[in-house]
Amino acid sequence: RFRQVPVFGQDTICRFHANVGELKQFAAREYEDVLQCIIPVFEGLLPNPFDDMAMDLLFLTAYLHSLGKLRMHMDSMLLILEQVTTEFGKALRKFVKETGDTFHTTKLPKEKAARLQRQANKAKKSSASAQTTVQTALQTDTSTENSDSMPAAAKKEFNLSTYKIHSLGDYASTIRHIGTTDSYTTHIVCSSAEHYAGAGLTGKTLRGSRSTAI
Repeated sequence: RFRQVPVFGQDTICRFHANVGELKQFAAREYEDVLQCIIPVFEGLLPNPFDDMAMDLLFLTAYLHSLGKLRMHMDSMLLILEQVTTEFGKALRKFVKETGDTFHTTKLPKEKAARLQRQANKAKKSSASAQTTVQTALQTDTSTENSDSMPAAAKKEFNLSTYKIHSLGDYASTIRHIGTTDSYTTHIVCSSAEHYAGAGLTGKTLRGSRSTAI
């Protein structure tokens, strides 16, 4: 579904990958693009009433993000930001409570592969022979994963007790004391627009002899 989302502008919304869930090393701008386009992508995927709860939660997430990125704030806007943050917290806790016992959620295949790779790296540091053992275990795990008799994967629930969730309530007070978030974000230092601008100049120089081109 993400692949079907049309592009917008020169570099505002780029073409999404065929499998967004398997992407690695997401940049902040890529998370933002996903958030801006996620509501029509997720609409209708879950049965009601979970679909309505998901749509409300995604809307509040995008609303909260847009308020946090404003480049000019007034006291009234900060009050709205605090209210939306409160509603977002309530919607998030409700969604976790209502869906926790209904859906069996597990780790993504890439997350499982990363865990196995960490085990392999740890075994490699301990001894060379252990590395061979872990590689054999990886192959066994892969073959077992493809078999019909594979046991059910361990359940992975959404964790509300993280710093990212906890710090959402500090945005309004931080903006009051420090200023708008665009004043100290790394996005203004290394933006996607500048990346594409530099890439567009590639055809105007000599790749093999840059000093001559300069």
